[in-house]
Amino acid sequence: MQKKILYTSLLIIVVTYIEVLWYSPEGLSSVDLSRSPIDYLHWLCLFAVIVTGALLYVFRNKKTRPVYQAVLITLLMMAYWLMINYGEFEERVANWSTFSDAEVLYCVSMESVVPIGVCSVLLLMGFYGLRNKY
Repeated sequence: MQKKILYTSLLIIVVTYIEVLWYSPEGLSSVDLSRSPIDYLHWLCLFAVIVTGALLYVFRNKKTRPVYQAVLITLLMMAYWLMINYGEFEERVANWSTFSDAEVLYCVSMESVVPIGVCSVLLLMGFYGLRNKY
């Protein structure tokens, strides 16, 4: 079980890095004028790993089927990535121009479809590989 949690955590970190770096809009951050989210991305991954580890612990105690575990964690990660993308867009694009809240949500939703979709498939494939291995 500990190996499964370790490998799941590594999978979550790698896929979260891919998604955030893929989505990250061009431009300076309005907070610290940096160009890259790499400076704080490890904190975003830490939160995802802690939540996923807690969920896996709960799943182990409830004897939840692995398919349900993978789908639930993937859906939660999709929502988390969308929130990260919203924050990135708000910080790097919307703060430098005039966007209404509806326009921000529309832009983030449209630009997040491909990165979140591909990373969700990668995450599900990773869970499938872990299920067969551990």
